[in-house]
Amino acid sequence: MEILGYITLTIFIVTMVLTLFRKINLPVQTVLVLVSLVCLIIGFIFRIANDGFNSAILLPNEMIGGIILHPITALLGGLFLAGALEATKGFDALKVIIAKLQKSPIGLAGTLVIIINLPVIASLPCGRIIAAALLPN
Repeated sequence: MEILGYITLTIFIVTMVLTLFRKINLPVQTVLVLVSLVCLIIGFIFRIANDGFNSAILLPNEMIGGIILHPITALLGGLFLAGALEATKGFDALKVIIAKLQKSPIGLAGTLVIIINLPVIASLPCGRIIAAALLPN
């Protein structure tokens, strides 16, 4: 299931970068909703292959359960995507990457500062998605 997390996290990061550089000419909210649907479809396929149909049916429920509400900054698309990344283990993949980056010269504190401030630097409206991976379960 770990490979699924890496796949969905990569899809999210690539689409956000492509949106930032205007390679995808859609509003960010539309891109986030579409990426959420793609992540759920990929997760559904993985679940059917690994755990069977009964487990795959529960994936939308896990997505809704993974939504983290923040009344000021949350966009609907960001909420759906956060739920999709949680359900498909994208946040677990990000935690593994952060753990590996902890051994870099800037250490864990420097890595977290860069990851959390990346949306501010890049002016992305969905910074809470990245920060959600760092919240305790």
